[in-house]
Amino acid sequence: MIFGILGFLLAALLPVQSVYANTITVNSLDDSATAGDGLCTLREAINNANSNSDTSGADCAAGSGADTISFSVSGEIVVSSAFPRIIDDDTTIDGGGAITLNGNGGAYPGLEIRSSRSRIDGLIIHSFGQEGILVEGYNYRIDGVEIVNCHIGTDGTAALGNGRNAIYIPSQNDSSGVRGANDILIEDNVVAASINGTSGYGIRVREFSSRSVNVRIVGNTVGTDVTGTVALPNGIGIYVTGIQTLTIENNLISGNYRDGIQLDSVTDTLIISNVIGTDRTGSVALPNNSAAIGDNGTAGIYAYDSATMTLRANLISGNGRAGVALQNLNHGTLVGNKIGTDISLSLIHI
Repeated sequence: MIFGILGFLLAALLPVQSVYANTITVNSLDDSATAGDGLCTLREAINNANSNSDTSGADCAAGSGADTISFSVSGEIVVSSAFPRIIDDDTTIDGGGAITLNGNGGAYPGLEIRSSRSRIDGLIIHSFGQEGILVEGYNYRIDGVEIVNCHIGTDGTAALGNGRNAIYIPSQNDSSGVRGANDILIEDNVVAASINGTSGYGIRVREFSSRSVNVRIVGNTVGTDVTGTVALPNGIGIYVTGIQTLTIENNLISGNYRDGIQLDSVTDTLIISNVIGTDRTGSVALPNNSAAIGDNGTAGIYAYDSATMTLRANLISGNGRAGVALQNLNHGTLVGNKIGTDISLSLIHI
């Protein structure tokens, strides 16, 4: 007993070793990767994070375990070629809302993630020929990715679309667990102008194996400017197919060319507290399928071949044809929604 007490006391007196994330600070808006030139560029920072070493000739801090890439500068990086894929787990890129990645029409995605627990935070990403952000879960195992506080396809006011989708997450979960995207959070982003609003998707999640993915799409502005009053259309606002466990919550989804939300073969879905088809105030129509672009007769929410879906406390009004269109749905619950009215229950349109 004495030895036990002594051991406890000694353990209490020993210093506690804390684990800190490593920070790599980008100090240049240049897009070069010239080792030893004294400039730490984003390209070099990603290389160091991926390698958990220094490949930059001491321009940047060496990567080591969980890396956070931050910036001591603000402004625009004009991207001349594809960035290195993010392949090291626990990598964060934090732009603080002050860094723009301008793809200048290049035929590649803005950022491609092939690692778990990566976080993209506070970047403005536009004018890439492919996706703004690609999370490649089709051939790789990716868990716990977060995309937050970004403007994708816009600087907040102008339509500056990426060439395919703003955010695309292809996934193919298999029984061996060696590939597939799981536990994805997309939160507080402005997602706009994919392919200049004529086709493509704002947020696209595609699961090819119909296994659980668990995606949360929360607090985003999809299809408008940052104020939520001017349409900057995506083709479809949010398109999800094949997954289990989906939450779409507290988003503004308006002004898109076709459906606000389209769901195909999804299971266990909660759509709650969204504004779909009006401006942010809920009082002025801002249609998905805007007549200013062309009337394709599409819906605020269109879901088909799906099961176990709850629509709760949404405002769904002002859209091109149906507020909600459900086809081949097995077990759906609609409760507490305002469909065809403004926030005060005055009639707008379905």
